[in-house]
Amino acid sequence: MATLSRAQRRARRRWYLYRREIWRAGLDTSSRLRRVVVGAIPPIALVVAVVDRCRPATRAPRAVMPVDVNAPFPAGIATTTVDEVTDIITRGAVTSRPRHDQPLVSIVIPTRDRLDLLRACISSLELTTYPSVDIVIADNDSIEAETIAFFAETAHRVVPAPGDFNYARIINTAVAQTAGDIIVTLNNDVVITDPTWLTRLVGYLHDDVGIVGCSLVEPSGESQHVGVAIAPYPQHLRAGVNIPVTHPLVTTPRRVAAVTGACTLISREAWDALGGLDEDLRVVHNDVDMCLRANVLGFATVIATDVVLQHAESSSRGSLTPPPDIFAFMAKWDILGSYRDPWFPAHWRIVGDRIHWSET
Repeated sequence: MATLSRAQRRARRRWYLYRREIWRAGLDTSSRLRRVVVGAIPPIALVVAVVDRCRPATRAPRAVMPVDVNAPFPAGIATTTVDEVTDIITRGAVTSRPRHDQPLVSIVIPTRDRLDLLRACISSLELTTYPSVDIVIADNDSIEAETIAFFAETAHRVVPAPGDFNYARIINTAVAQTAGDIIVTLNNDVVITDPTWLTRLVGYLHDDVGIVGCSLVEPSGESQHVGVAIAPYPQHLRAGVNIPVTHPLVTTPRRVAAVTGACTLISREAWDALGGLDEDLRVVHNDVDMCLRANVLGFATVIATDVVLQHAESSSRGSLTPPPDIFAFMAKWDILGSYRDPWFPAHWRIVGDRIHWSET
């Protein structure tokens, strides 16, 4: 692991404490966050985790109350907290407005081989009803003959983005060669299931909105992403998994702290002001970081809950989650420290696939 700064070492300690909390919660091994945690921590830390479970915690436990997702939500929480949700929805609700100017949208799809995924993604894209689209394939050193042949015959532009896998750099390289007034980053493992998706997403790009994401579901239909909440660590809100499907936080198109880069629409104005993705965050959290930086510059991030696409998450890059990315991101924004998500209830903690009420 690369040498960490003092702030990053502090972030690492916080992350291990948070991981310990997850571990002690006894989450099911299918939990998405638990897979991330295990994949992100060196083997020695897993040994420490086992030891941790066998001895008392060194800090006072939080006052938490599990939420029953089958009951009216949040179960047993004070009215003032319910009012907080109402306030978040009232302040953050956004509607899609028809755009008659139909600006050019440049869709950037990063790939390294996996032609099966790329073909499915592009085939579904070609059903899009939005009339002004430029599809750009960002090729990160594909070597398979079938992929090379596809690149030679496709009508879409292929931009070389060579080198070790660095998602942020691949996207930045490709976007620099696009001309769209609007940019869409789209993973090659996303399938468009709604031909009107882009028209509706573009409609949310008005007033101070600079970034728009959409709802994503697994191929099985299970909810995967309805916005990112930082509570206290960035996690996807998942309708019917960690929050009821009817809850306004996942049914109302609204402002959120962040959205996933698997499908993100960004205005060219916001992209240029941000200078693209942070290439120091090579694999994870560069999407969340972009949204947080946009907010600092006055650009809002919106989740279009009414636009739903299919995403076979990690089919392309696998479960790669480099710890240096995690610690650098956490140190930058003081995650698990002072950072507070302005678009999520202050006393709700997401621990894996469970939401808890916390008095702290």
